[in-house]
Amino acid sequence: MSLADRSAVVRWGMALLPLVALAALLLVIVRLDPAGKLRGDVPPVEKLAFERVTLDDGGITVRVLNDGPDAVSIAQVMVDDAYWSFTQEPAGKLGHLGAATLRIPYPWVEGETHALRLISRNGITFDHTIEVAVETPRPGGRLFGIFALIGLYVGVLPVAIGLLWYPLLKRLGRRGLDFVLGGWQLTGIHVVQSGLALTATLGGSTVLNLGGERRARPNLVGNPELPEDQRTVARWFNTDAFAAFSPSPQANRGGSRPMAPSGDTPDSKASPRSSFAAPPRRAPRRRSRRPCRAPAPARRRAAAP
Repeated sequence: MSLADRSAVVRWGMALLPLVALAALLLVIVRLDPAGKLRGDVPPVEKLAFERVTLDDGGITVRVLNDGPDAVSIAQVMVDDAYWSFTQEPAGKLGHLGAATLRIPYPWVEGETHALRLISRNGITFDHTIEVAVETPRPGGRLFGIFALIGLYVGVLPVAIGLLWYPLLKRLGRRGLDFVLGGWQLTGIHVVQSGLALTATLGGSTVLNLGGERRARPNLVGNPELPEDQRTVARWFNTDAFAAFSPSPQANRGGSRPMAPSGDTPDSKASPRSSFAAPPRRAPRRRSRRPCRAPAPARRRAAAP
């Protein structure tokens, strides 16, 4: 055997060794059942799941699955609080993950509610309710046509309608496609609101007015939002958070005039105007009323004889 063949065998062995070890471990777990031996002498845990219930002219057909760790033996069957005979295929105990089909010759009534109850040999009950009894559809050409029509509505027609835009998208060019298909994104920061815009104004004896004559805006002195459990139609936000505006000429004025920061309260030593330095005013210049004097050479000539 050449060196290349030996390398290939080693690689295959390294690849198959974990699989062989895993298969051996699963075989040991299934055969020896170490978890079951740890339980000791405890009552069996019985579970049955109803996989399918069908109704036809012969009665009720039930398919059950044992999804519990212990075997289950079905001893009796009750339908609407009455015991009924049944047949089981396959007969006998249902082991772990074992399934069986029960046929119950019960004359069910269309549109009525029926209650099924399976009783194990240990007295454990398993219930299932048929809310509205109707005959189970049988596979056939009509049923296949209905499902094919549903698939046509859901899958084929939407795709075909979308392909009708292909000629238009082809003519748009790269810039048009970038505008239509690119740059669109949905973030989590989206707020949907409804209602009229609200402006807090002072008017009459009330603090807040919606619409009407706009007089003056009050000062915000607190948090206008109320907790959700305190909101009502008549009082949706905190009206105590607004107060009458100050008569100071610096308050509630727009334009370029300076305003005090929100929440600042002047004390006895400082006034709202003291925090803003106004530019000094220049004194107007006064014109001199003295007569103008002639230049010196002109006065000398005037004084000569």
